[in-house]
Amino acid sequence: SASNATYLSLTIQNELIHHLGSQVRESIAEKVGNRLSCIMVDEARDISGSEQLSVVLRVVDDKHVLGIIKIVSDVLKGKQLDFSKASILMQSTISQMTDLRSEQVFKNLFVEISKFTADHQIDLNVPSRLRRIPTLSTRFKDSIITGTIGHQDVADNEYKFRTSLYYPLLDAVLIELNDRFSNKNCEILSVVPSLSPDSPSFLNADNLIPLASMVKCNVPSLTNEITVLKNMLKDTKSKTIIDVYFEIVLFKQAFSSVLSLLRAAITLP
Repeated sequence: SASNATYLSLTIQNELIHHLGSQVRESIAEKVGNRLSCIMVDEARDISGSEQLSVVLRVVDDKHVLGIIKIVSDVLKGKQLDFSKASILMQSTISQMTDLRSEQVFKNLFVEISKFTADHQIDLNVPSRLRRIPTLSTRFKDSIITGTIGHQDVADNEYKFRTSLYYPLLDAVLIELNDRFSNKNCEILSVVPSLSPDSPSFLNADNLIPLASMVKCNVPSLTNEITVLKNMLKDTKSKTIIDVYFEIVLFKQAFSSVLSLLRAAITLP
């Protein structure tokens, strides 16, 4: 019977793993569809002269939480990045992620999860393991209790998944987003294009003040350096911030403040 089945045999366990792997591969192939992919691998022979190659394929299903984050992630990884527009998109993403943190949203998600588990014969009811049986204290014997005594009922699975998995996941993402893309950080990020030679605001002294304050540059000295540097880089062939850095690093004594800004822009996390 199913209740007495232990499947301790290594042969049976390997067969189960093989069948599970086949189902996962079929599911991935069905989702990928007819899109072509290529994996280039190289392997070395072991001491016995045999070639043993294991390939690990990681597939991320960009849905719900990850799907929302992927949109802004693609924008931030773009070659032509407008930090001001990216900042607006980031704030919208944070707002949308915050809206997901509600009981009703999770309830709708849990309905989908329950349907999926039912279709695939997965038991979603994981009983909680109680370390001890809760009992009423003897000091309350023959007493009428009108308040709480600290006992908690065993939570159902929906509550347990919501509070121990769903909410902590959203909180971790929101904390990271709010920390990395606070208003102050977004203001500093908006300065970076002013250090790029292909930007219309290249070496605009007023735009660079927030970044200069962060790295503690002397603003009057920075303004003087920019005045000289603009004329010097009038016919520059540099295309990126890194190109500009290496072009003027030979004059580090003359442009120490600008170099500090360039280093900060290049190393921003």
